[in-house]
Amino acid sequence: MCNVRYLLLFLPVLLLVTYTESAFPVTANTEQGLSFGTIIANPSGDEIEIDARYGPATPVLISDGYSHIGDNGYSGIIRVRSDAPGQTITLLYPDSVTLEAAGGVDTMPLYFINARSELTATSTLADEDFYFDIGGRLHIKSGQLGLSYIGIMTVTINVTNP
Repeated sequence: MCNVRYLLLFLPVLLLVTYTESAFPVTANTEQGLSFGTIIANPSGDEIEIDARYGPATPVLISDGYSHIGDNGYSGIIRVRSDAPGQTITLLYPDSVTLEAAGGVDTMPLYFINARSELTATSTLADEDFYFDIGGRLHIKSGQLGLSYIGIMTVTINVTNP
């Protein structure tokens, strides 16, 4: 007989956006934070990913585990408004972010952020909005505590003018 105990995890990630100076300014804001939603985790650990390289995405189990992923997770979204035609906008994400439970009683790594997010766009019009989708891979370790985890991710926006 196998006794499997599942844990409940909710994992929002807040985004802090910074950008470099430009002769043609851009504006940016976080439209939606990255959230893995509610996960009933396999006690022996798992890998869960949001692959947002090609647009909005939801979490999927990528390891051979038995975690159950709820339907309330989603990729993050940053809106960048270009003020001049021909601007190239590139987002630089951190390699990884450590998510932390309240009071610091447990942590969980979020990584592959750069490899699972939209990176660049080029404006063709003045006053053009771009929506960059943000993803990453979550590593749930064996014995992970069933708590809410949160982290802050700094995203740098580089603007190259024509």
